[in-house]
Amino acid sequence: MGRLKLKKTKDWKAKFRPYNYRDLFEKAVERTVELGLPEPKIQYVKLSYFTPDCLDAFGKFIAKEFAHVFAYGLVATCVIVHSGLLDAVEEFFGCHAYFTVGSVTTPKAEMYPLSEEEVRKWLKDKVNVFDLKIHAWITLDSMEIIDMTFLPTIANISERPEHNKQIAINPDLLPRAQSQNVDDLSTLPNGMRYNPFLIGREFLTRLGAETI
Repeated sequence: MGRLKLKKTKDWKAKFRPYNYRDLFEKAVERTVELGLPEPKIQYVKLSYFTPDCLDAFGKFIAKEFAHVFAYGLVATCVIVHSGLLDAVEEFFGCHAYFTVGSVTTPKAEMYPLSEEEVRKWLKDKVNVFDLKIHAWITLDSMEIIDMTFLPTIANISERPEHNKQIAINPDLLPRAQSQNVDDLSTLPNGMRYNPFLIGREFLTRLGAETI
């Protein structure tokens, strides 16, 4: 993940008008191909995997089986953690899951913004992925997301321990987080929005990170 990269949000009200994560995801798939990466084969399903019992079992599963991944910590380790968990997520939920690179928007700023120009340069120069200021998470075929590292990183930077949680949620709910009163949302920064930019682990492979 690298150090925090921010871009001030000028028209933040526009950023938080209703949005659809799947629309953004589909555009990210198109962008991935335009940047010369293989087209991700996406299968969409209309269901939710994130029942309370299932999430509880998933948390216990990864804590037990993937201690080696979490040995790196959860602060600024999004690439290692999410690429390392991808296959296990598919197996546990019985779904298709996709490594997703993008930004997160809050009312104050866009965190880890990306541009096609800089990604093309990274791919051309074969830069070390661990030197990049990027953020990554996992998107399930239900368009629900798992992000183990964003909030721990923010909690560490802002010294706000109440934000030190993992995210497993339908991202379309996040812009309305401030009006919700459930555990998944109550301690999230108000109005977060996930913006997928690239889809697939091939991005890592092109940058020489095959062994993650």
